Amino acid sequence: MKFPAQRLADRIKLIFQKKGQVLLEVLLAVLIFSIITLAAINLLFYSIQAQQRRFEQNAAYSLLRECFEAVRHVRDTDFSLLQNGTFGLNFSSGNINLVAGNEIIDNKYTRAITISDIFRDNDLNIADTGTLDLHSKKAICEISWKPAHLPPRQINSQSILTNWQNNTLGDNLTTEFNQGTLNSVEIINSETPPENNGAITLSVIFSPSGFTSSVKLEAAANDVEVQSNYAFIAVDSNTKGFQVVDISDPQNPSLVKSLNIQTRGACIDIKDNYAFIGTKQASKSLVIVNIADPLNPQIIKTINLGATINDISIKDNFAYLAVENMLRGMIIMDISDPLNPQKRGEALTLGSVNSIAVRDNYAYLANEHMLTGLMTYDISDPDNPESIDVDFIYGKGKGITLSDNKAYMAVDNNTNGLAVISLNELANPQYIRSIDIEAAGFRVDVFGDFIFVSTDKNNAGIAILDKSEDDLNPDFLFAQDIQGKGRGFIAAGEYIYMATTNSNRGFVIIGPPVEEFAVSGDFTSRIFDTGSLTTVYYNLFVSYLNSPGGNLKFQIRTANSYTDLLSTEFIGPDATNTSYYTNPFTKILLPGTPTTPRYFQYRAYFTGDSNSSPILNELQFNFRNN
Repeated sequence: MKFPAQRLADRIKLIFQKKGQVLLEVLLAVLIFSIITLAAINLLFYSIQAQQRRFEQNAAYSLLRECFEAVRHVRDTDFSLLQNGTFGLNFSSGNINLVAGNEIIDNKYTRAITISDIFRDNDLNIADTGTLDLHSKKAICEISWKPAHLPPRQINSQSILTNWQNNTLGDNLTTEFNQGTLNSVEIINSETPPENNGAITLSVIFSPSGFTSSVKLEAAANDVEVQSNYAFIAVDSNTKGFQVVDISDPQNPSLVKSLNIQTRGACIDIKDNYAFIGTKQASKSLVIVNIADPLNPQIIKTINLGATINDISIKDNFAYLAVENMLRGMIIMDISDPLNPQKRGEALTLGSVNSIAVRDNYAYLANEHMLTGLMTYDISDPDNPESIDVDFIYGKGKGITLSDNKAYMAVDNNTNGLAVISLNELANPQYIRSIDIEAAGFRVDVFGDFIFVSTDKNNAGIAILDKSEDDLNPDFLFAQDIQGKGRGFIAAGEYIYMATTNSNRGFVIIGPPVEEFAVSGDFTSRIFDTGSLTTVYYNLFVSYLNSPGGNLKFQIRTANSYTDLLSTEFIGPDATNTSYYTNPFTKILLPGTPTTPRYFQYRAYFTGDSNSSPILNELQFNFRNN
């Protein structure tokens, strides 16, 4: 039997034991949290380092290419300036000069150009000793730099520079390369001089993004707008006509709010903290929602305009409504006071209006009527909009957007789904052409060099075009399957946010097109005429840069007539179609007959790893006519 004092002592001991255990658990939790936090910080640090290393390497390759362009310029200016030694570059007074010593660039990179003599053996091959080639020099360019927290890095390449004599032919200008045949390669502009300096790389190709995420809305969606970390969606539902999706993590968007606006949402635009929702019910044409708190939106106004609304375009203090009514297809609302908007003007449009875009004092209407697909109005007086131009665009106008001095219109035409319109004169738009996007267009938007068109095709809901080369004649790249027809959308930041007709994927986020190089291609030169049937060929001189994971090689063919040349196969130095010229300076070997052919042609073969491409800057060959 224990006395009371003994029992009290035991209880105190037990309490202290439990407190020690709790303290140990707390310390262990703190340690685990610290390890996880440190790991995350390290991962972020290394990710930033990797991006910086890629940036530095790309910059180094640009400096390497600039080096050879500059050295070629010095050669073409005066070959005698290529003296043996180590040099940097000096760009002054519009000239390019070699200056003794290394060149420091941006306090980061060191560039060294080493010029040395060329010696040849009895077969004209480059050798360590032999006959000094008075008409050639070797140039080695090296770029070195010190990445943060890593050992020093360097890249280098070499080229043979030849003092071209009269009997030299070849390509290095864009006008010359353009006379050849391109297969999965493209001509790019190089730094001048000379004027029209060109080069050839593997073609840049685009493919659909591998990234797509979606949200189930339990109804088809009609339109979407984005503000901050939220997407606000007009939904084709009588009980959930307005929905809010959190897009702060584009890979995992989540529906955070549904609001019953007592009708189906058809379109949406946003001004400040207010969403203006056009609906599919004439007695509730326009619903205004306060979205200051996206998780708790509040209806503040419902307006009866006696018609349904297809699109809304807000500019300054006015909302321009595309109306499903041929007698008043456009209604202008003063929304300077969102709590008390006022109708200002209407426009007779001879057809329902599906979409509106506004610039300065002009509104451009995508019209449902086949003969009046594009209508232009002067809206300088919002109370009395005036029709000033009508254009036929080979289909019903469905959506319209403006970019620079162009308008792009989605058209309800299965073979001409996009119309291109010039706005050089805002009051007098000019239809330029239609583009086949393999489906009828519905809505259109421009982001950077790309045009996005939502379509009426279930397995190709969005079409993407590239306007970087010619914005009046954009290239159709591809159509992407979003598992539903595309509706209204917006391109913002790095993503396209789109409404679809698929209730299980009513809202979709799509990544931008993936840009990469073709992995192989070839360039076949123009046919060169030496002017003589007694031509002796000497050497190929090539200036090019290989890329990581890629290379460049060449074959030639010759003949005594143009016709014979076209049926002759390309061969390499051992006279077979399986061998290739690979060195910057190579003796031309012509086994067989004819031995002194008049016509000459080369083909360059490119390979790459999709991330980069070899670059052919120049190919020349020299010869003598006996």
